[in-house]
Amino acid sequence: DQVVVAGGRSVPTRHTAGAQMLAQAGGVFSPYLMVLDRHPPAALLRPIEIADPACTGAVLCDASGRVAGEEQVTVPAGTFTATKIVIEQSWRPAFSGSGVDAGARVVTVWYAPEARRAVKYTSRLTFGDSPPMEANFDLELVKWRAAPKPARTLAAPKPPQVGDNWTYRISDPPKPPRSLFIQVASVSPTLIVEQVSVEGGFTSPRRHPRGGYLIPQGISVFSPYLPQFEKMLLPSELGYIENNDPGCRAQFVCTAKGSVVGEETVQVPAGRFTATKVVIQQTWRAAAGVSSDARELERMQGGRTLTVWFASPAKRAVKYESRLTSGERTPLEANFDLELTSYQLK
Repeated sequence: DQVVVAGGRSVPTRHTAGAQMLAQAGGVFSPYLMVLDRHPPAALLRPIEIADPACTGAVLCDASGRVAGEEQVTVPAGTFTATKIVIEQSWRPAFSGSGVDAGARVVTVWYAPEARRAVKYTSRLTFGDSPPMEANFDLELVKWRAAPKPARTLAAPKPPQVGDNWTYRISDPPKPPRSLFIQVASVSPTLIVEQVSVEGGFTSPRRHPRGGYLIPQGISVFSPYLPQFEKMLLPSELGYIENNDPGCRAQFVCTAKGSVVGEETVQVPAGRFTATKVVIQQTWRAAAGVSSDARELERMQGGRTLTVWFASPAKRAVKYESRLTSGERTPLEANFDLELTSYQLK
């Protein structure tokens, strides 16, 4: 890690497995011991390597330690349930006439798993008048921030084939539930074309290219084949999302942003799936010149949250959940559930 004391120069320090006494910030014991090593309660720590430059030349140092148990410790950064370790360190002259006096100190260390590091040190001189290092100090965690875990690339589902089909149920009270039937008509590396029918009515083609977009498909949905076309990182923010709903082209101006938030199990009538969860935040406002009435413009400003679950075994989104978050007039149906009821894959 990089260590800076009082805004001074940044100094790199290497931390390896095992117990070490270091010169870092007044003489510190292995700050990552509980990350690099695991010790049962009351375990003795041996051997302890002396890596403090103060213990060289005319000074010989020894140290032993033990895990004393767990306890609550409060520091400026908060209260932690911590593992307590007690270190006894002593020093003596390396040769007669060195001018070094013998002495000792006790260093107590508290490790907190959530902070991934020691959160407090106390050092107290127990005997001797001239310690070779700073022997009386407290070192407490003031603030901390854990770096986010690196994004993980999710495995892409297999592309659909011509003839693959899915049946969904649209629920948007007070309207009665309706069925949505979708069948793949053609597939290429950059485009999927399907035939869509609502309640067994007129069949219309729908084109699905790469990228993120919102389209009318019985109701307003988000790119149903996004994982087939785009690399999905968990977690990650989605790029530009195009608004293709007709209501967003005339009276309203719509914008959207989204993120891949996790993986979870979702239950729909077609079965139980481990799915990738994507959350879309869509907002809208009145287009320029639509109205001069302040109250009407306020009513036309709003948004919704659209949650999508993509399941690789089904090769498509298996559930959509849309909820209005604000606004009175909307450019599209903002409250609905769309769930997969059955599917057939070639």
